[in-house]
Parts: sequence; C-alpha cells; structure tokens
Amino acid sequence: PATEIIEQAEMSSMDVIVMGRRDKGDLVRAMLGSTTEEVIGGTHSDVLVIPRGAEIKAKGLVLPVDGSRYSQAAAVTALNLATQCNVPITVVSVAVDERLKDDAQSHADQAFNLLSEANIKAAVDVRVGRPDEEIVACAREHGADLIVMGSHGRTGLERLLVGSVSERVIGQTECPVMVVKL
Repeated sequence: PATEIIEQAEMSSMDVIVMGRRDKGDLVRAMLGSTTEEVIGGTHSDVLVIPRGAEIKAKGLVLPVDGSRYSQAAAVTALNLATQCNVPITVVSVAVDERLKDDAQSHADQAFNLLSEANIKAAVDVRVGRPDEEIVACAREHGADLIVMGSHGRTGLERLLVGSVSERVIGQTECPVMVVKL
C-alpha cells in the first residue's frame, strides 16, 4: 500500500497526504514498520496523520523546532495554517541535556521572531529531555489540536539505527501530526 500511495501522490503532485493512525501496541507492526511510516519516509508530500477519534477544534498548534532546515520548513507551514485558521502557535524546542539549552532557546527564538513578524500569536516553551516525550507533553499541556513538525525522511537501516522523532511523536500523541517534507 505505501508504494502505491507514494506513487499516486508523486504523479498527482499532492501537497498533503492524509492518513489515519491505528492504535499503538502491535509488536509486529512496531518491528516491521507501518504503511504510514513508509509513506512519511518515501514521499515528498507533507503527511497529516490523524489518530482515531482526534478532533481539530482550532485551539492552537505546537511547532517543534531544532534549527534544521526541516523545522524551518515546518515553521512556514505552521505560519500559513495559523494565518488561515487564526490560531496561536506554541514553539517548543527540546535540549537533550542542560548544556544544550541555550541552543534550544536560540532555535525557539528564531521561529518565534518569524511568527511575530507575521502577526501570529506565539509563545515559546524550551524544555530539557527526550524530544519526542517533551513535544507530546507540550501539546497535551497547551491543549493543541495539531503538531506541525519537519522530518528528515530517513528510511531503511538509517531510520532503524537513528530513529525518528516524528515517528515516535505520532505513536505517542492523541492529536494529529502534520509531518512537513522538503
């Protein structure tokens, strides 16, 4: 299924692929990957992943940033969504330890400035910990309806060895996640 979805999206020049998310916990799926994970890794289109029962009520967005070009692309997408839907954005940047907190603050401030220049109501939340866990906690605490994040698009062995923050966020959160691709 993933190959067909990717081929159709590429042939049609789709901007966004919308996919559902099954409940987590299937050991075989976790070991072998899922169609959603394969699509995210293999497409050039953005992918909106919606967990069963999730609703978007225009309360706000969470924008995780790490200073990469992928998170910069996500910032532009979040800015456009916030402009169209008139919702605030919480910019979250996570340092894996205290020594990197200044870098995380700098990344968050950069995104905040972009949003402020566009008159988007925004707040900054800098945290220390595991990025996926802190992003999910931030979305929960702020009552966000959507997480908009960039993806490096790793596949195969590289994904297995390095992992994917976006993949782990999708698996843990109860709100939809927009994975922005370059």
